[in-house]
Amino acid sequence: MTAVVISNRDTIRAAAEQLLTNLGDQPATVAERLHAAGIRGERCNEGACPIATYLLRSDLGLYSVAVSGNIATLRYGDRGAYTVFVDVPDVVEEFIYRFDNGAYDELLKATCVRCKASPTLAFCCSSHNALLCHGCYRRTHFVEVCVEGCTDCAREGLGVVLGGAR
Repeated sequence: MTAVVISNRDTIRAAAEQLLTNLGDQPATVAERLHAAGIRGERCNEGACPIATYLLRSDLGLYSVAVSGNIATLRYGDRGAYTVFVDVPDVVEEFIYRFDNGAYDELLKATCVRCKASPTLAFCCSSHNALLCHGCYRRTHFVEVCVEGCTDCAREGLGVVLGGAR
């Protein structure tokens, strides 16, 4: 996608607000449209959440985006020299809240903190809140035998018995 540099602050604000409004009128619709567009992001990271990624990939020529609550801070121009603040629609704010609190795993862009390769679907449930793939979770928590037919094991190519046949 070729970036079109828009120099007028009001034009950038209006275009960004329109992009956000076009995502839908329900949080699930927002998630579906982001997923269909191949947008991914990180939980609780205002500069790398799916909404920030979506705006960065737009044709607005943005340098950086940070989405916090109901405000998106857009930096543009030479090395982000200029800033514009955009109101985030309520439905998009609700999407962000749900995403940050565990919904819409299909939009996650994260890697396991241990193996650095496997896609991670969630935080580890223990007190350290580390992003772990299923295999590293099993190793870290000494789960040598998993449930037959576990979809997480199947997705990661793990056997029922850790280290055993797949």
